[in-house]
Amino acid sequence: MQPTTIIEFPDVPGSPKAEVLLPPTLRVGDQLKLDFTLSRTNPSGRYEVLEITGTFRVSKASVDASKGSVHPILQVESTGKSPAWRAVKKPVSEVRKLAPAISPPTQIES
Repeated sequence: MQPTTIIEFPDVPGSPKAEVLLPPTLRVGDQLKLDFTLSRTNPSGRYEVLEITGTFRVSKASVDASKGSVHPILQVESTGKSPAWRAVKKPVSEVRKLAPAISPPTQIES
């Protein structure tokens, strides 16, 4: 089984990290096309999302073996505009389904 790769974004405030499956042969200077979203609740309680889309370049590669298994760590930087956290008023949630209305049978007089 291939180990997951930890991707770090040092140019984004808070330096977020994400675990993804990538080929093990990536080197410094290689480019990646990424498209995923991270979410967090900041200390003041505001819900924020970080949309990671576009082309990124590997700027540093290392290995983390502290957890018993070896995980490659890649620091990447955006080749275009750096992603930034943005506030969202309400987190995306599942659509609420209401139960069908149940009422007692109505007797009709004729």
